Amino acid sequence: MGMKKYLRGLIAVPVVATVLLTGMQFSQARENPFSDVQIVQLSDEAKAAYINEKTFKFFNSPSQPAGEYVVPDGWQQEKLSFDGTPVEKYTSTTGESDRILLFLHGGGYVGSLNNLYRDWGLHKAEVAGAGTVFMVDYRLAPENVYPAALEDAASAYKGLLAAGYNPNKIILMGDSAGGNLSLALAVYLRDNNIPQPKAIVLLSPWTYVGTQLPSRTLNYEKDKMLGANNKFMSGEVANPSYAKGADIKDPYLSPAYADLTGISPMLVIAGGDELLLDDAALVITHAEVAGVDVTEKIYDGMSHDWDILLPELPESKVMNEDIAAFVNEQMK
Repeated sequence: MGMKKYLRGLIAVPVVATVLLTGMQFSQARENPFSDVQIVQLSDEAKAAYINEKTFKFFNSPSQPAGEYVVPDGWQQEKLSFDGTPVEKYTSTTGESDRILLFLHGGGYVGSLNNLYRDWGLHKAEVAGAGTVFMVDYRLAPENVYPAALEDAASAYKGLLAAGYNPNKIILMGDSAGGNLSLALAVYLRDNNIPQPKAIVLLSPWTYVGTQLPSRTLNYEKDKMLGANNKFMSGEVANPSYAKGADIKDPYLSPAYADLTGISPMLVIAGGDELLLDDAALVITHAEVAGVDVTEKIYDGMSHDWDILLPELPESKVMNEDIAAFVNEQMK
């Protein structure tokens, strides 16, 4: 059953943006913890021990109540709805950049747009030089299976276009499941003759929802973020709730299978020790075959999405520099 059948109504219905929060929420003198991080220099052996200790502690400590999100300094927030899809808009109060970041968070399609992701997404916007950020609070599995998240992402993107935003100013970025969703969205836009974003950044993308890839086994112990330390999320990778009842080779679900012809220039980032290393490799290879302008950055010894918990590592600093360089090149 093809994606066009699922989204037929979505294509025909005009997208309406509704403001859910009257007024704007301003920052309350809180610095983004991802900004101005002090870089830690360690030997290879000490770095491995440091990564293992910090990630193990994170995944084995009791979770704390999230609380209300306090917007960091330099940003203001609005809560919107594009055709029923909740979207959070953040506008810089310190710059005048016309770049727009559409950020699709990760979490295995079962994790929400939480406060950690909000901070991280805003920092990535700063790295990319974006003055406006849209974060899509898409529907989650197991209550909402494929193609619910893609429907929501498509609603949000079309909502931006309907609101007058220029696609040539949009940077599409997602990590992990959000990387899957970003690439699937780009393929969907191409298939439905909707203008592509100017650039795509995929961070540790999950591009194949099956299990038959060597890195899923070889890197299970090495990956401190998505492997043995994080049994819940690695279980979702092995048996994804979002894919229940779907064909795992559907290119909108496993975009590693998609024909990527006509997709915007992409930056694909992955850690050399991550569970999803082969997912990134497949997309890079298929993009090159399709003639897509693709830039590959693999960081030795790094785990899946390492920058979220380990922004103080030199590899995180270099990754942010690589993102800025890529975006600046595409936005010339």
